[in-house]
Parts: sequence; C-alpha cells; structure tokens
Amino acid sequence: MQDYSRLDRLLHGLVLDAPTLNELLFDLERALFLNRASSKRCGKPVYVVGLARAGTTSLMRALHDSGEFASLTYDDMPFVMAPNLWQVLSGINKKRRVSRERAHGDHIEVDFDSPEALEEVFWRTFHGKEYIRDDSLVPHRFYQDSAKALAAYQALVCRKYGKARYLAKNNNHLLRLPSLVKYCGDATILIPFRDPLVHAYSLWRQHRKFQTPPPCTRRYMEWLSHHEFGATHRPYILSAGSTVGLDPNALDYWLGRWIDAYGFVIEFTRTAPPSVIAVCYERLCGDRDYWMSICRRVEIRHDTAVGFSAPPLATLPSANRELIERAQAIYQQLAASS
Repeated sequence: MQDYSRLDRLLHGLVLDAPTLNELLFDLERALFLNRASSKRCGKPVYVVGLARAGTTSLMRALHDSGEFASLTYDDMPFVMAPNLWQVLSGINKKRRVSRERAHGDHIEVDFDSPEALEEVFWRTFHGKEYIRDDSLVPHRFYQDSAKALAAYQALVCRKYGKARYLAKNNNHLLRLPSLVKYCGDATILIPFRDPLVHAYSLWRQHRKFQTPPPCTRRYMEWLSHHEFGATHRPYILSAGSTVGLDPNALDYWLGRWIDAYGFVIEFTRTAPPSVIAVCYERLCGDRDYWMSICRRVEIRHDTAVGFSAPPLATLPSANRELIERAQAIYQQLAASS
C-alpha cells in the first residue's frame, strides 16, 4: 500500500472504508453484468482456508496456475465488489505489471495479476458487525440469502476472468465453516496445516514485523479484515471454551492460537463431508503424488506447476513443552486423516 500514489490511497479509502457504498456497487454490478445464464455456468468453487502462514497462499496459487479458476486479484482493488465495472472504468489507465516481493518478506512475488485474499471485503460489507469485534473475531453464521449473494458474486468474478470456476483464499472462513458446508454444498474446502512449532514461529516473526506498519498499511489491513498478526491483530475465538492469554510477543501465544484453530478444525472434520479436506503442507512440499491427489479431489489437471517449499528451521525455538505436546497430538491426528 505504501507504494501507491496519494490518489490511489485516497480512492482505496473512499471505497473500502464505506460498506454502504460497496453494497451500492454490488447492486450496480449485478444489474449491469449478471444474468441467470452466467450464474448457472459457474462451476464448483474451491476455498482455501487456514490459519495464516499455513501455506494457504502457495496452495491457492498452485491451484490458480491450472488456468481453470477465476480469483480476485490486486487488479480488482479497490472496487472489489464490482470487478466488471472497475475493469471498464480502469481500462484506459491499466497499472504496470511489475512483480515485487510482498511485504511479508517470504519470497512470494506479487503484481496486479496475482490472485489474493480479497473476498473478505464481501463479508465485511454485509456482515462485518456480526463477527468483527474490537479485540477478536468470532464465529459467523450466515443463511440462504447470503449464500445466494455469494453465488452471484462468484459468478461476477468468473465473468470478468472468463473462467467457469471460482477460487478464493480466505482464512476468515474458519469462522464460518459450518455455514459454508450447509449453504455452499458444491464447494471444496481445503484446510492446509503445517508443523505447529514452525508455524507458530512464522506467525510470531510476522507479528513482530508488522507491529509498527505505516499508517496506510494498517488501514489497508483493516479494510481487508486481515487481523492475523501485527498492529491490527485480533485472534479467532472459535468456540465458547476458547480463551486468549499470554503476550502476543511470546512464541507460546502463537502456539496457543495454533492449538485453538486446529483443535477446532480436527473436531469439525470428524463429521464434515468429504468435500472438506485437511491438507498437510509438509507432504505437499515433498510428495508430488500427494499434490496430484489434491488435484483429483478438486477435479483439475494433474500437471499444474508445483512450487511448494518449507525451508527447515536451523534451530527450533523453545516453547512450553505442554503446549508443544498438545499441538503435536492435533497435528498427528490431522496428518493421519489427510
């Protein structure tokens, strides 16, 4: 966001910080670009869901590289709720496609054509007050009317990109997994998980990195409901028994967040339909056959490019032994089911 011009920042603020305007844009987008035929042509969507730093971006990109999916990209900002309208309005002033490493410092390069986790603007527009608290994010139930609006939104994204299927990476879908299964039954939900200590360490490092971001970056994260770490961090409270303690500057805090999130996932997947799939990131990095099995599950070609990597930590950080044992027990259960 800090690379944007002052005019770009002003436009982003005017649009993304105005739910009422976004509702109006969505209504206009549907009126101009959606019809019954286009919505019926939209095939089975795929959602990549998980705790931040679980490999969700790498998995989403590998799926997107198949060429079979439409996904929101940076090119859709800030008119995320009206991608086709924005394509028309911005056609005379296309942004340069220059790749650069994203702010996380994780060697993932992005440009305006890169698929990104922007779908939460849809949910924040219509339901933000229901799940976004001052200090946390809480479970979010939605119902049939929202599911229909979501299907229309997906069809609009597919229309813009000329694809038949929709793909989204949305970590906040952890908050609404039961509703997604109930009302979006044709969707495949992939939930990546990785070694808990390595994962917690990655979250801890990112939290420290983003504790004092530029004001424009902080606002940008809030507009997109990215509260995973840093100055805008708000933890998930996934069940009535969830508690949040410790200092976010301590590694144990992030190990606790991993236990809460994937403890919830392991319980949810016990009774979830086969379309909900826990995906072991370590296996993705080292087992091509495993990746091919994921491709088959989501019904895409098997020859899509694979760029999964997980460099091992030279020295594992120290953490509370009881937390490590609890996390490892959950990890082993998830690995056995994947």
